[in-house]
Amino acid sequence: MNEVGDEGYLRTDTIENILMRISGSGAVRAASTLGEMLGMDVEIKVPLVQVESVEEAVSRFQDDVPSFGIYVEMEGDLRNHFLVLISEDDSKRLAALLTNEYPERLDLSKDSLAISSLKEVGNILASSFSNDLGDRWGMDSRPTPPEISFDLPRALVSFVLVQFAGNTEKTLVFHTTLNVRNERFRIDLLMAPPWEELDKLDKLPPTPVQISRGNVDV
Repeated sequence: MNEVGDEGYLRTDTIENILMRISGSGAVRAASTLGEMLGMDVEIKVPLVQVESVEEAVSRFQDDVPSFGIYVEMEGDLRNHFLVLISEDDSKRLAALLTNEYPERLDLSKDSLAISSLKEVGNILASSFSNDLGDRWGMDSRPTPPEISFDLPRALVSFVLVQFAGNTEKTLVFHTTLNVRNERFRIDLLMAPPWEELDKLDKLPPTPVQISRGNVDV
């Protein structure tokens, strides 16, 4: 069992539980940052978090509808790899909201502003989850410039986990929904950390972290 003690330290029995715990507090950060970016209330729900092998994660995404994948690598004391998956339809609607445009007028293959806005969403999500993990141990984590691709979800997941994440054993999959102005967007976030480094965190004293609750439902 894992819990937060009276002094604010995170008590946990496994690193996997630590990573699952950030689904709530990391989403709080993301909702707050996106809300400031949009100038409106943002709600993020994280109804499901799964720890899976690379093979399981790849096999889970079998939709034949192409999606946009935003890849963000985190550098610094705590390295990490993130892939944010958003369907083509949701990407167009979200980009329209971010750029104050009508979805039917957007061509994501040509509109550089719309693509930049999607990259920023991926950057915010990846940074929010990674920074929440790093802050617990006072570890630095910095994002590299986001990269975006358009392909079938399983192809995007396979490429990132195998090519970028290297020898990672497992990945965390956060199934999230983003609610803005009565519009709902499905976003899947994959995190592939270097597990051999995370194992060392069990031996370090955690930093007190105030876990606040905002517009997030976990």
